[in-house]
Amino acid sequence: TQFTIYGSLTKDLKRFGEIESLKGVSTTSTGVSIAFKTNSTKIALKWENNNIAPFTTMSLLCRAGIDLYQYKDSSFVYVASAIPDNEIFNYSEALDYMDSSEKVFLINLPTYSEVSKLEVGIDNGSFIEKQEVLDSKRKIIIYGSSITQGSSPSRPGLSYPNILSRSLKREVINVGFSGLGLFDLEMLPFLAGIDSDEIVLECVPNTTLDNVEGYASQFIEGLLKQGKKVYLVEGFIRENVSLFNNDFDKKSKAYTEVRNKLLFEIYERLKQQGADIVWIDNSCFDSVHDFTVDGV
Repeated sequence: TQFTIYGSLTKDLKRFGEIESLKGVSTTSTGVSIAFKTNSTKIALKWENNNIAPFTTMSLLCRAGIDLYQYKDSSFVYVASAIPDNEIFNYSEALDYMDSSEKVFLINLPTYSEVSKLEVGIDNGSFIEKQEVLDSKRKIIIYGSSITQGSSPSRPGLSYPNILSRSLKREVINVGFSGLGLFDLEMLPFLAGIDSDEIVLECVPNTTLDNVEGYASQFIEGLLKQGKKVYLVEGFIRENVSLFNNDFDKKSKAYTEVRNKLLFEIYERLKQQGADIVWIDNSCFDSVHDFTVDGV
């Protein structure tokens, strides 16, 4: 059976690997989703993981497990997780005792490992076939830090790019690289070449002042010249949400404010020139600081 696969950049992985810093992180299955329709009363999953991140701050389910959502009444409903037995070879009877009516499912793959093999098991005599559930003609690219890659919710379906994809019913291309969302000019031709009119840049948590001052403007202008609408995300992940309104780490707070100010100045200049660009600030978050490991 040929499944409908969303969020995959398989054809681009070799090109990403040409960038030395990305060789170890460019093959993860983060953001990849698989959709299918079946009338089976059970669903079993068997999968193999490679290149698993050894992070103690992230659950094994998030970095090596699989989430299942049902598409029902025009929305996605979480139904089960395929919890890994170990890090590499895994089998899970994720769903059982369902009725035999036709159902549509979306699978979210692990955020911090490479799925090298995936098998979906169903009842004898039942069918399984590909199903379109996300709009692939209006893809959204998100380029950013470890938060974009998928660190560290409890399970893969709760990474914010996956939540965004299901909420908007649009395919999201996750180009999050842990520690490496840097407005890297080497990334520019790859991102510009992805068939999408919109891109979100969530880079402040990984950048230095040199990154913002030296590369951000050229990076953003390069995307705009390719006809992409650019969304700039203020540095509220980690730094601002957890530190902006309190008195703990004033050094981090000040450093984030400086980078945000520089980025906002770039935004204002380009906006005044008529650029198709949007600023996303941290006003959409309240002052509650009970977030995930990385502060989202």
